Amino acid sequence: MEDIISLVGPRAAGKTTFGKKLAKRLGYEFIDLDIVMMEQLKSYGGIFGYSEKYGWSAYMDRLHYTLKKLFKELEGKKVILDLGGGTISSEFPQSEQNAHLVRRHSKICLVLPHEEDDKNVEVLVEREKERLRTNESPWAIGWSEKKVVKKVIKEYFDRLPNFKKYAHHNVYTADQSPRKVAKLLIKQLNID
Repeated sequence: MEDIISLVGPRAAGKTTFGKKLAKRLGYEFIDLDIVMMEQLKSYGGIFGYSEKYGWSAYMDRLHYTLKKLFKELEGKKVILDLGGGTISSEFPQSEQNAHLVRRHSKICLVLPHEEDDKNVEVLVEREKERLRTNESPWAIGWSEKKVVKKVIKEYFDRLPNFKKYAHHNVYTADQSPRKVAKLLIKQLNID
């Protein structure tokens, strides 16, 4: 049985929703790395406040350190770890270090809405537009819808190759319940 399953994928792919369902189904603990980082950096105004003050490269250093520490703490525990979109796939060299670290300590599952890129982009853009309308995207506060759409599309195509490179398994969340997707991944992992 896998002790740690790490979920990767673009923002708005459904990692958190799926991860919580999978954790419940397996009786695993669920950890959202973005929440861990937000808590750790709250005195700086969270991830974005820290990044504004020290830069994204400094944030990625901090994230790498946190991941190393977290994997030591999680040794022997059964966990679903929801990684942020840029943790293993961003323009910063630390993301490759993170990818190797995560791959060494867990099974990596790439979460996407669909198998086809055009459908993924469509779903991710719609989800992020909705998050923008409801103020649920802290990274896009004050951004125009057009700017959000452009960033979502660019990040998707920039990061997808690394997601695919490091993932052990893929799951597709659109048109299926999180419960059914969890069942499919459990079968892939030979768990249960």
